[in-house]
Amino acid sequence: MLELTKSELSVLQELWKDTPLSVREVHDRMANGWAYNTTKTVMDRMTQKGLLERTQVHGVFVYHAQVSRAQGLASWVRFFADRVLELDDRAVVNLFADSKLYSERELEELQQLLDRHQPESD
Repeated sequence: MLELTKSELSVLQELWKDTPLSVREVHDRMANGWAYNTTKTVMDRMTQKGLLERTQVHGVFVYHAQVSRAQGLASWVRFFADRVLELDDRAVVNLFADSKLYSERELEELQQLLDRHQPESD
């Protein structure tokens, strides 16, 4: 299953809201205290890992997320359910069911991703 760092998730959250974006645009929107070079380094590494796609538009590199919002959420739901709450990940997904932040399609994709990576029981 995809595992995202907190830094990677922060970048992806900006690209899920609006895409494509340049490093400068992502950096300015995150407002997290990072130096510009830190944002650039994180995004370069994410491109190498296949999490982002970089294209050039009018001489400026812009980035597109190659990970869906549901895939990113699945990564963090798995982490949060297993390591923080010590709950089955389905219980955590149910917390999102009443939220207007995620579409029905995204929630279905999230559940499918989690089901696909469910550990085998002994």
